[in-house]
This record gives sequence, C-alpha cells and structure tokens, in this order.
Amino acid sequence: MQRLRFVYYFSIRYLDRQGILCYTNTRKDGDQMSLASELIRGRVDAVILANLMNRDSYGYEINKSILKKSSGRYELNEATLYTAFKRLIDLGYITTYWGGGDVGARRKYYRITTDGKDAYYRMLEEWQTAKQMLDAILSIEEASK
Repeated sequence: MQRLRFVYYFSIRYLDRQGILCYTNTRKDGDQMSLASELIRGRVDAVILANLMNRDSYGYEINKSILKKSSGRYELNEATLYTAFKRLIDLGYITTYWGGGDVGARRKYYRITTDGKDAYYRMLEEWQTAKQMLDAILSIEEASK
C-alpha cells in the first residue's frame, strides 16, 4: 500500500544520458522539484561497489537495493547497470561467478576484489570531500552584527 502512495506523489520525469531514472516531485503548491541525478552521475561505480562491500550479489538484487536505499527515488537503467559491471570487471574491481540454479534461472553474481575495496574507499573519500565543499559553498553566512 505504501508503494502506491509513493507512485501517486512521484512520477518519472526523464531518463538521463547515463540511464538514471530522474523523478519529479510535484508539491501541493504546484512547484516542481527535480531530484538531482547529478548527485549520482559519476558515482554509479561507487554505488555498485558499496552494495558489494558486505556480500556478493547479482544485478537485479543490487538494483532493488539501490531503489530501497533511495526510498524509491532512484533506479538504474538495466543497460547502465550492466555497462558499469563490465567497466568494473575490466578495472579488476569486481569478479563474477555463476550461482546455483536452485530456484529458477542461474544468476551471475558479482564479488568485489581487494582492488575494488580500495577503489571504493577512494571514491567514498572523494565524495565526502565534494560534499563538504558543496556544504560550504551552499551555506549562508551569518550577517555580522
């Protein structure tokens, strides 16, 4: 039931160039606020690596996790997700293996490597630095008394 209420308040606005679904929230006053996909753009690799830090996972499960962690506001396009997987494999940040097909089709699982963990921590540090800089730039200075 909660999901239906969410769909009522948010509608898909556009699919950006990286395949990130961007939503528009229409408030009661009719004003529209777009959720900035720029915050995730360029951070897709970090988002995927973060999801693999605790355990191996497969594409659909990672995408569901992103959707859940973003309270339903962000969902990666399948092509974007699998392009990022390919890039991360080529960089040596993740490896793959086929999981058992106990129920349904076999799944390709992704596992983060030691280099991938190092890359994740670098990306996280870069994000924290950028966030601190944006916080400072966007802050309103107190007027001198």
